[in-house]
Amino acid sequence: MKMKKAILVGFVLLVFGKAALGQHLGELSANYSYMHYVPVDNLPSINLNGGGGAAVLYFAGFFGIKAEFQGYASQNVSFTFPPGSVRCPPGCNGTAEANLWTANIGPTVKIRIGRFQPFFEGLVGGAHTNFYQNVHNNCAGCVFSSPGDWALDLVLGGGIDFKVTRHLAIRPIEANYFLTRFINNLTTGHNNQNNFRYQAGLVFEF
Repeated sequence: MKMKKAILVGFVLLVFGKAALGQHLGELSANYSYMHYVPVDNLPSINLNGGGGAAVLYFAGFFGIKAEFQGYASQNVSFTFPPGSVRCPPGCNGTAEANLWTANIGPTVKIRIGRFQPFFEGLVGGAHTNFYQNVHNNCAGCVFSSPGDWALDLVLGGGIDFKVTRHLAIRPIEANYFLTRFINNLTTGHNNQNNFRYQAGLVFEF
């Protein structure tokens, strides 16, 4: 019980101490997001557009914990399995709807140099897409069973914020290496999907 009280008191002092010093306790952001997604080497890459938001709670002025959620709109993607393919021996051409949803959490570090504020982050979480299921459903002659559509993911990268007012900043760029691990009947042997993500938006600091 004493330990719990000590932790609670420490957290309260940290939060109100930062407020007294004029430091920001956290931030909320809304963004446009672009994802260059590479499903596997025998399926075409996909350019996805979407958006989302994030929240960061800072514990030492510069170190914080970030949680984010992003969604990417559906689009139709053409695919081809040539004759003799392991997944479709007679060959198959078709289209499949593709979307992507991601949710992640992890540490972030922001360097506050006046109005110029670069930041770096490393996040982990999960991703979901309907693409692999739709390829299976729209492929006449395919011999593989229904693939999974959930994956673990990893986000590494950073960006730059420019302060406009005390509480508002513009984020012109956030660039990330975005790893997904969809492991299913289409990605067998190529379970790491190495993708690129770009974001831009507004940040409200409190």
